[in-house]
Amino acid sequence: MDAALRHLEKNQDRYLKLLLDYLRIPSISAQRNHDGDTRRAAEFIRARLEEAGFETGLFEGKGLPTVHGARLVDPKKPTLVVYGHYDVQPPDPLDLWESPPFDPVVRDGEIRARGCADDKGPSLALVLAAACWGKDLPTNLRFVIEGEEESGGTVVHEYLKAHTKDLAAAKAVAIADAPGLARGVPALCYGLRGIAALEATVTGPTRDLHSGSYGGAVMNPATALARLLATLHDGSGRVAVAGFHDGAKPVADTERKRLAKLPFDERAFLADTGSPSLFGEDGFTTWERRTVRPTIEINGIYGGYQGEGSKTIIPSRATAKLTCRLVPGQDPMRVQDAVVHHLETNTPKAVKIAITRGHTAPAAFMDPETPWARAVRSALEKAYGCAPALTREGGSIPVVAAFREVGLEPLLLGTYTPGERAHSPNERYHVDDFLGCIRAGIHLFGGPPK
Repeated sequence: MDAALRHLEKNQDRYLKLLLDYLRIPSISAQRNHDGDTRRAAEFIRARLEEAGFETGLFEGKGLPTVHGARLVDPKKPTLVVYGHYDVQPPDPLDLWESPPFDPVVRDGEIRARGCADDKGPSLALVLAAACWGKDLPTNLRFVIEGEEESGGTVVHEYLKAHTKDLAAAKAVAIADAPGLARGVPALCYGLRGIAALEATVTGPTRDLHSGSYGGAVMNPATALARLLATLHDGSGRVAVAGFHDGAKPVADTERKRLAKLPFDERAFLADTGSPSLFGEDGFTTWERRTVRPTIEINGIYGGYQGEGSKTIIPSRATAKLTCRLVPGQDPMRVQDAVVHHLETNTPKAVKIAITRGHTAPAAFMDPETPWARAVRSALEKAYGCAPALTREGGSIPVVAAFREVGLEPLLLGTYTPGERAHSPNERYHVDDFLGCIRAGIHLFGGPPK
């Protein structure tokens, strides 16, 4: 253990440079014109695994490859799977970035670049943690690093099905894709919300119409869509779709009391958002609204003229992209059914609607007291010098459900500082968090359950 930690101390600058090189690759999986870049990122992380002594490969499927690596040191020792992703979200809107999203800079101890926190920094950190052990690695490790987490691809699921027998030898999978509680305070995240995505397009006339000649005589699809989307919630902020909440398990009073004791700074949270005030479903705290309650959010809405100045038209169509965040007990497919029925039923007869269903994943809830979970908590405490918080997160990691089907216990390491701005401009990642995640990996690989 001491030798591995000394190795990290000697190589901190080199490892930071590796991360910055990794971040320069615009591996945007949602955009096909970046497929070449995304494959470069796959080869980059594969090379780092090979340097750490792993046997590696690229699993090809109907999409972008999944990188896999194995280092099996002793069949009598525990085996741990480590998951990450090398793809990133699109950086738009580009004009809001303080520096180019794929030209990383370090400012005030923070890395600024797309993908630095989600998930290139944390996943590379765990690869480097294995490298720090050198020949003395005491745990069997299998890495699975996919390239479609941000776009809902299927290749990693194909990989898991094809390698179920190999993976089943492990009992757990470590995933460093969650925030800690605060700066310098890590977390073991034991719950994630699920997801169900949809896209709705409202059409009216067969072409854009002159708003003077036709305005008031035909329904405007953009207006119809806006009114339709407004029916998704009631005045108290609760989702108003019939059947949406079916099966949702309420949070136990004991858990609500424990979550309420977490040192959550609501003023700092509001300040970070830049919003005038907080808003949400009546009867729940801000923490609960963002972690343990189901939601529907409009991710994008567009239609008609988007250019400079005015163009007086009635657009022929308008589109909205939606995602629902789900809690334990909700069936993603049934949620999609409920939302589709609601939208179709409430669409005015003067327009038409077409709905496309997107990716889904159920919510996840894990026991924070298992032997592997306690090993993670111990590793985080040793790495950061304080006990980790026990948290639930509002985001989704769709592959978690697939790992559970294989028989692996998900271990969600919260190592980066909240407010990292993942999925938005000026994503940031503290250098201390990067080094802390490497230290946590060193301790976890060196101290698994007996």
